[in-house]
Amino acid sequence: MLVLEQLNDKIVTFERRYGRTPGSILLVGVSKGQSLQAIEVLYEAGQKNFAENYVQEALPKIEQAKHQGLQIVWHFIGKPQTNKLKAIANHFDWVQTLDSITHAKLLNQHRPKEFPPLNCCIQISVKEGKSLMKEELQDLESFAVAITQFERLSLRGMMCMIPATSEFDQQKRYFDVCREAYEHLKQTLPFLDTLSMGMSADFEAAIASGATLLRIGTALFGPRQIKSFKVDR
Repeated sequence: MLVLEQLNDKIVTFERRYGRTPGSILLVGVSKGQSLQAIEVLYEAGQKNFAENYVQEALPKIEQAKHQGLQIVWHFIGKPQTNKLKAIANHFDWVQTLDSITHAKLLNQHRPKEFPPLNCCIQISVKEGKSLMKEELQDLESFAVAITQFERLSLRGMMCMIPATSEFDQQKRYFDVCREAYEHLKQTLPFLDTLSMGMSADFEAAIASGATLLRIGTALFGPRQIKSFKVDR
């Protein structure tokens, strides 16, 4: 598929431009608001990782894709709701938005023992004009260490959200804050391997700052196809 090829070419170009190892960045297609048919087209072109924001929208796609034999790796990138954690633990391969030890405990409890551990990223949000304070880094570290105690979870790294801006330099400053927090965590947990940051409008800056995983929706799929669906409560 031409769009996927062009996007992958851009990623490789940016990897080279910013001294990154070619092929070191995982592309995750954000399929929120997209049909399974649109996902299938990209899957057949070689895209295997997809992300959803809403459990109720995602489950029919996941079940149908499984029925069709598609070996998709599913990422959950929405805000976890307590009453949806069992479904997330049973149907997703990754949760990128973990921000609560209570949620971690429940995900661990609900993850089927016959499944591999659920890959997890801790979500942090960078506020405008603000770096993470020492106390915040200490809290982040304590949270990360606590997650490693759950046998059915596999902590992989961090997922970062930044304020919306079209300025490359500002994007990079925000992403640099995320990278510094990630590097701080790796001093205690050197096995971490995932820094998820960068979307359609800012993935060049994310690559420049050290992203290992990109979450791309519009630049890959185009406009959303599904105009209405039930929002998780």
